[in-house]
Amino acid sequence: MEPVCIMEQYGISLPFLDKNCLDYKEGKRFHATIIKIGVKLGIYFANKLIIVYSKHSGIADARQLFDEMSDRNVISWTALIAAYAHQNNGQVALRHFEQMQREGVKPNHFTFSSVLSACREAQVGKQLHARAITHGFHSDVVVSNAVINAYVKCGEMRDAHKVLSHSHTNNVVSWTSIVAGYGKCGNIEVARRVFDQMPYRNVVSWNAMIAAYAQQDDGTEALSLFHQMRQSCPPMTFTFSTFATLLSVSARLPSLQQGKLLHAHILKCSLFQHKDVVLESSLVDMYAKCGSIEDARLIFEAMPEKNVVSWTAMIDGYGKHGQAKEALRLFEQMRYQQTSNWGIEPNDVTFLSVLSACSHAGLVDEGFHLFHCMNRYHNISPRPEHYASMVDLLARAGCLVEARALINKMPEEVKARAEVWGALLGACRYTANVQLANHVAQRLFLLKPQHTGTYIALSNVYAAAGMDTDAAKVIKVMKDRGIKMEPGCSWIEVGKDVHRFLVGDKFHPQTEQIHATWIKLEKQMKEAGYVSETNLTFNEMGEEHREPISCLHSEKLAITFGLISTPPGSSIRIFKNLRVCLDCHIATKIISKIVDREIIVRDVNRFHHFKNGLCSCGDFW
Repeated sequence: MEPVCIMEQYGISLPFLDKNCLDYKEGKRFHATIIKIGVKLGIYFANKLIIVYSKHSGIADARQLFDEMSDRNVISWTALIAAYAHQNNGQVALRHFEQMQREGVKPNHFTFSSVLSACREAQVGKQLHARAITHGFHSDVVVSNAVINAYVKCGEMRDAHKVLSHSHTNNVVSWTSIVAGYGKCGNIEVARRVFDQMPYRNVVSWNAMIAAYAQQDDGTEALSLFHQMRQSCPPMTFTFSTFATLLSVSARLPSLQQGKLLHAHILKCSLFQHKDVVLESSLVDMYAKCGSIEDARLIFEAMPEKNVVSWTAMIDGYGKHGQAKEALRLFEQMRYQQTSNWGIEPNDVTFLSVLSACSHAGLVDEGFHLFHCMNRYHNISPRPEHYASMVDLLARAGCLVEARALINKMPEEVKARAEVWGALLGACRYTANVQLANHVAQRLFLLKPQHTGTYIALSNVYAAAGMDTDAAKVIKVMKDRGIKMEPGCSWIEVGKDVHRFLVGDKFHPQTEQIHATWIKLEKQMKEAGYVSETNLTFNEMGEEHREPISCLHSEKLAITFGLISTPPGSSIRIFKNLRVCLDCHIATKIISKIVDREIIVRDVNRFHHFKNGLCSCGDFW
């Protein structure tokens, strides 16, 4: 009986094999049947099975079959080399590339493409490039693209660009690799110049340029490019990657309006018909970071599948919005599901999020319990960030002795990290512990002598202790050393426009109306018991600007503009680049009661939801 008839008798048809045998179970079944019936596996089917095994079951099955083959051709060798390259085992891939040539098998363009994809060293890449030219593949687009990618991965952008310039067979893949390469190494200007020179682009090209801007934290340009992309690409060609990157950009800006616009485009492109946990997790993160924790929870609850990123984004969102109890409840729900064998194991970022939530709510016992659970039950070793969060938790709660004891127990490599000492110094302002603050500041001046935060934190401790002269001296020393303090800036989105305000800003087109409104508002505030708090304002003002213009802090200007620019009763969302000072915190609580509005302020650390004279942080931030 013919081998083909025998295979069909056992339920294995040639049409299936002609589909490149991409299904692992069917391929395994086919292989087992061939062995059972004693038919010799020819080189054609053996090569197909090597490809199947390398893609679906790792390298072991593919290697075993390769070793059992009596005859091998260039496809056999290329399949095995590609398998090792796919496993990021470049050295073995290169070793087999050399071995095949010693056995007299000449590489083809796919062989060079596969071995180049395994290349991680510039010198090896150059040697492979030279050999590809020797074998006559200098004008082959597949090899050319592989060479460009190899140079890009090795950071050799000059050589990669040279290949692009000298090749006459470039396609969109070649150009896109160069754009992505320049973007990853931070040369955004050249990346954009190459992008603009591309003879044609596809969605991958646009994604690469958008990702380059996102990587450089230029969210405005990334979003602008997306709007250009919408004019060039059909909506249905947009990918999950496009929106995941842009949602991350919106979260960092942060821009709720842009985030909602992107969400609308996702729905328009029907991407939610194909559920993607990464995209949905990005939506959760975006809404939480842009101030709408309610929308974040709606997306989270509707997700049919959740991973550790989804849970962590929601837990972190609750923590940042002052809802520490809800963050803990969700964390315990996640752990319960994990112990029930169908949930998700929390990772180090999850623990960092829930510890931060405890820190900002003064939940010392809960924080200690979670900190010890990390290693004991989840085999997660604390990173410096976890220790810093614990120091912050203890110091904020006034447990400075315990905070010092924890630092003394830390591994030396952690104890030498600035963020740990920075957490202790920052928390010293709550107890006005000048002696400890001086000691910690000296450590930080040695670790990071040019770090602005150390000077500001020390100045704030002095101010909290009523030592205004010393507080001013610290700021003067900082300025004398040429260390610049970041000016306070707040912004608000109204419609499609973003309005930015600096301290004492008088350049906004509606400045007169803003100041006139503030004067009336301040009168109402004083009648309600408001007294300007002049301590703890150095972080935004500097020592030469105290009580005379304390009313002109940037967030006060932004809030006042929001009151005259948005409908009565609607929420006002303000974003700020520094920590909210005590005076503005007191003022905003009173304003929220006077105007009967919710005012949401996101500062550098967290969200404050002011409503009816109260703040979600419980005055603990």
